[in-house]
Amino acid sequence: MSEERASVDIEMVQEALRKSEERYRSLVEATSQIVWNTNALGEFADEQLNWSIFTGQSSAELKGWGWLNAVHPDDQAHTAAAWSAAVASRTMYEVEHRLHRYDGEYRYMSVRAVPVSEPDGSIREWIGVHTDITDKKRAEEALKETEHRYTQILDSVQDMIFCKAPGSVVVYANKAACSYYGMTLEELHGITDVPFNEIDYTQQYIQDDLKVFATGEVVEVLEEPNRRADGEIRFFHTIKSPIFDTEGNVVQIVGVSRDITDGKRTKEARDRALAEAQVARAELHRVFMQAPAAIHISRGPTHITEVANPIYLQIVGNREVIGKTAREAFPDLAGQGFFELLDQVYATGQPFVGKEMRALFDRNGDGILEESFWNFVYQPLLDANAQVYGIMTHAVEVTEQVLSRKEIEKKAEELSQLTLALERSNKDLEQFAYVASHDLKAPLRGISSISGWLEEDLADTLTEESREHLNLLHKRIQRMENLIDGILQYSRAGRMQTSEMVDVAALLAEVIELIAPPAETVIMIEPGMPKLLTERVPLQQVFMNLIHNALKYALRPDVRVVVGVKQVGKYFEFSVADNGPGIAPEFHHKIWGIFQRLEARDQIEGTGIGLSVVKKIVETRGGVVKLESKVGAGSIFSFTWN
Repeated sequence: MSEERASVDIEMVQEALRKSEERYRSLVEATSQIVWNTNALGEFADEQLNWSIFTGQSSAELKGWGWLNAVHPDDQAHTAAAWSAAVASRTMYEVEHRLHRYDGEYRYMSVRAVPVSEPDGSIREWIGVHTDITDKKRAEEALKETEHRYTQILDSVQDMIFCKAPGSVVVYANKAACSYYGMTLEELHGITDVPFNEIDYTQQYIQDDLKVFATGEVVEVLEEPNRRADGEIRFFHTIKSPIFDTEGNVVQIVGVSRDITDGKRTKEARDRALAEAQVARAELHRVFMQAPAAIHISRGPTHITEVANPIYLQIVGNREVIGKTAREAFPDLAGQGFFELLDQVYATGQPFVGKEMRALFDRNGDGILEESFWNFVYQPLLDANAQVYGIMTHAVEVTEQVLSRKEIEKKAEELSQLTLALERSNKDLEQFAYVASHDLKAPLRGISSISGWLEEDLADTLTEESREHLNLLHKRIQRMENLIDGILQYSRAGRMQTSEMVDVAALLAEVIELIAPPAETVIMIEPGMPKLLTERVPLQQVFMNLIHNALKYALRPDVRVVVGVKQVGKYFEFSVADNGPGIAPEFHHKIWGIFQRLEARDQIEGTGIGLSVVKKIVETRGGVVKLESKVGAGSIFSFTWN
């Protein structure tokens, strides 16, 4: 009986212990706290019921430093270090770590412990408490993750997003805003605006912010200027919205600013282009109506007239054309190919250019078809889909030009015939000059021979007067021969020859050598003589005549001749200057005529042909001859040569 009672008592005690343990565990779980104590050395010495209930450690397992095994392995080192430091310094112990719960889960704990002192100041024990902060930790981590996620979302947005506290103080700015201002979030935090912005802009921002804080209403700014970090002013569409607390008070505002600068510039450019297009359209219409050419626009495959300028209407005799097809408006053009050309241009989309095309139509409304000639273009007009919808005609009447050209062509043919006749005449004249020269020189040579024989045969009996007569006869014969040679030379002066590269300096040296001037004569050739692609012989004749005349008519022993050159446009102007007696101005034109002389032949021998040959050679080749001279100051003969 006593054994049964003892067994019942043991079961009752065990049940009481189980219920007590469950009650303590429930108490621990309900309070989320574990209260514990250690000896002065910081070691668990007594039974720690709360600790054992939470961790599942037995009294034997937790004694001393055994409690550390219930701490998460990753947290044991810093926990032990913090506890050892607190015990050694006898200061408050504070740490966070993860603690193993009886069900195997690690819970986050906030741990605090303080030393309990004896009256003598020695440490009697340590009292500590573990507070379960797992839910708080998880909430913080969840909040942190949410904040990170939303930060990433906001940073991925291209618009600038910012939050401001009362007083327009920046508390948040996304990546786009930081990049725009060239500042970090930390640098932006706590300021009202960036320092480089315009003061007027900043004041307007603050006024808009104040309105949101005061009214709790959204403020929208359609075009807000803002200076970027690089100094450029850009424009934004900004919306500022209030953020309320649980009591309905505005605690912050959030702003979203979208850069509309490029769109604004595009719109401005589009508006400018539209305005310019309208001006151009008006100008085009003015030009269209005032153009000196006939302009006509038709639409559709039957070429219905839509617009015709005044010149066009005047040309067609002011007949009714608007709203009519080409064939209805111009029946008199049937069979002349114009309608077919219009059809072709409309069908192919290829323009047609007509030059001097003949047209017969009634221009005056009197039924008489008049002939006219036209330069015109049939230009296809294309719509937005590159499809032909009409044709623009641009026409200029060239009747007078065509008739004039035909007349010119007729005259040109007549001139060609005259030129051929002149060429034949020149050949005949040249042949005649050659034959005449030969036939005229033959009797002169006979007279010269006979006079020579007489002078030889009668050398002993001739009187002085007879000798003078014979000398005069010889001079007259020589003069006649020179005259015949001059006439032949003049007839050939205009004949064109083959061009070759001519060194003018070398050519002048040859001329001087051929003339063979007296030793006391000075002939200077100035530097800079060009090399020309020209006719050698005619240029040589010109220089020879001018230099020879300068020497012959100088009438002084110290003759000085200077040959110079300068470039005048595409020509070279050559000059031959002498220190002779000069020529009076009234004779400047006379000397260029054939057979014209200023001195008697008995004073200075000559034919009077040389300068006329020079003039003919130069002018035949497009040049000009001129003379600068006055009596007693020498002469300068000059000519241009291409």
